[in-house]
Amino acid sequence: KIGEKRRREEKEIIELKKRIGELMKEKKELEKKLKERERRKALSTPSVVSELEAEVFKLRREKEDLLERIRNLERKERSLEAKIRAMEAILKKIEESVKKGLFLGPKEGIEGEEILPGVFIGKPRRSLKERITDLIEEYRKNRRKELNLL
Repeated sequence: KIGEKRRREEKEIIELKKRIGELMKEKKELEKKLKERERRKALSTPSVVSELEAEVFKLRREKEDLLERIRNLERKERSLEAKIRAMEAILKKIEESVKKGLFLGPKEGIEGEEILPGVFIGKPRRSLKERITDLIEEYRKNRRKELNLL
């Protein structure tokens, strides 16, 4: 009888220890839930809500500013791409014209088509000999001015 009583008591102790473990676990879960509720309650105070709303407003404004900046950069990119295409077309025209023996120069020296503001492509208005003579004369004038200044 004593042995049987002792086994029942040991079994009861084991059951009680098991129950204590379950209760401790439940206590921890309830404490965790309580902390979460307290955190939520603290977040719902008017000052915190106001701060969070201000932060949301600020972030939305920053987002809009960034989107506007992106749109501006995209416009600039399209504009630059168009300029690149135009310059590539001009370069191609120059290459083709040079292959045909045409010259580039200012309006006064070239009879032809304006490919850039003030730059024409076509045949020279004057002969090569005349142009070289003019360049030599211009050089001499500039050199005399330099010598007179010294």
